[in-house]
Amino acid sequence: MYVPVLVKYYVVKDFSLEAGPQIGFLTSAKADAEISAVGGGPAIKQSRDLKEKFNTVDFGLNFGLGYKFVKNFSATVRYNHSLQDLNKESASTEAVKNAVVQVSIGYTF
Repeated sequence: MYVPVLVKYYVVKDFSLEAGPQIGFLTSAKADAEISAVGGGPAIKQSRDLKEKFNTVDFGLNFGLGYKFVKNFSATVRYNHSLQDLNKESASTEAVKNAVVQVSIGYTF
C-alpha cells in the first residue's frame, strides 16, 4: 500500500507537472513455485513467505505529468522510485528498490 503526497503545478492550461514524497507499507511478499514431477506425475506446488527478508516501510519520490483532455476527462503518467534499500539480508550485495510507472485515466465529477 502506498500513500503519496503530491504537488500539482499547471505549466499551461490543462497540462500539469506533479512531484512529491511517498511512503509505502509492505503487506505481503511471497514466492510461488511449481516443480514438475519426473515421469508425468503430479506437479509439486510450493509457497514461501518472504516478508521477514524485506523492510516493511519504503520511502520514495514521485514525478508525473498530467493532461486534461476535455472538461471532465484527464490522463496522468507517474514514476515512483525508492530512496532506500528494502533488502534486510546483510549477506546480500544486491539492493532491492521499487521503481514503478503508473498510467491513469480519470473522470472528475
